[in-house]
Amino acid sequence: MNLRQTFLKCTFALLVGTLLIGCSGSDNENDDTTQLKLMGLWVAEQLNGEPLPTNDYLVYDIKTLSHIYESFCIPSGNGNTEWMSVEARYTLSGNDLSVYVTAHNNTIDIKLKELTDKSMTWNVWRVDYNGDVTDVNQTYGLRRLTDDYSKTILGMWEGRCITSGQPNDLHRWLYFADGTYAYYSKDTAGEWQEKQDNEGTYLLYGDLLVTSWQNNHLTGTEGSSCEVWQMTATDKAMTWKATRGDNLLIEYAMTRVDCDCR
Repeated sequence: MNLRQTFLKCTFALLVGTLLIGCSGSDNENDDTTQLKLMGLWVAEQLNGEPLPTNDYLVYDIKTLSHIYESFCIPSGNGNTEWMSVEARYTLSGNDLSVYVTAHNNTIDIKLKELTDKSMTWNVWRVDYNGDVTDVNQTYGLRRLTDDYSKTILGMWEGRCITSGQPNDLHRWLYFADGTYAYYSKDTAGEWQEKQDNEGTYLLYGDLLVTSWQNNHLTGTEGSSCEVWQMTATDKAMTWKATRGDNLLIEYAMTRVDCDCR
């Protein structure tokens, strides 16, 4: 089992470990308070003390005290990638947690190591994947997601990649409140043209922007693609940052522009 396979099979263990804190004490009132504080969004950004590439981030949404939803970008064949969300349920005893992922028929065993208001660390030590039991020793770190750019992002933005040595053509993105977006580039005459087969959608998780689209015209790949970016935004300016292959930091800078938006 390679690292990527183990990582994907273990991912539900990450977030569920946070719930152990609320069940390990003797004071039920304090336990309940701790569990309520753990509700919300988290992102796994580190594996064994090393930062993960941004597209390998995993987003966790604690909806209830018994169910967890994980979302991630996953290869889907032929060079395509897609954003996927899966549900898991769990049982716990002391600091030991057993997570069952119905969709994958796998069980993950973990131990919680540390929890603060903003970050958590825990260790995945065993995975039972459809009867194939594997001992692992992988420590994950994550942080809480609290920012809300759902209104700030709406409208037209114009910008380019500002990373040295990377293509820096000017682009435009038009974000709508229904979770879709349109993408524009200039033709040979210098006129803005909308990419008609884009079928762009986006999701916001705190300061993470996840974009999905069809038919990557930059790489020539047909089919679906997804990217994860860490963003900041004000009413007038927005930036994206992501670590891609070979730990290359890619950055975009853009400004809001007026448009007669469709």
